[in-house]
Amino acid sequence: MEEKMINIEKIEQIKEKISAYMEEKMGLTPEECYVVSSYISKYYMEEIENQSSGLVNGDIDVDEKEDNEKSKENDEDYPDEEEDIDGIPPPPRMRGRPKKKINLKPIMKKHNLKVRN
Repeated sequence: MEEKMINIEKIEQIKEKISAYMEEKMGLTPEECYVVSSYISKYYMEEIENQSSGLVNGDIDVDEKEDNEKSKENDEDYPDEEEDIDGIPPPPRMRGRPKKKINLKPIMKKHNLKVRN
């Protein structure tokens, strides 16, 4: 618990330094500096939580793995499905050759070829 307090104090110090730097060098307003520094502190807090839970950068939580696997299964069940826009379904996709039947009999007769049935 003490480590978290120390880390939070360090993050607050870093936040203040970043805000001062951005105001001085980049000419940002204090409000903009606050927003940027809060995003940065949020990132650091997530890193601290991950380290305390034993996760390393790039590791995925077990729950996240399960969610990813479930979403992959759902993607396989419904491939290339698009959402309706204003209640209008998307047009059907054309894949490969069109499914139009061509009557070969007149073409074969024109070239004096025999037609097989």
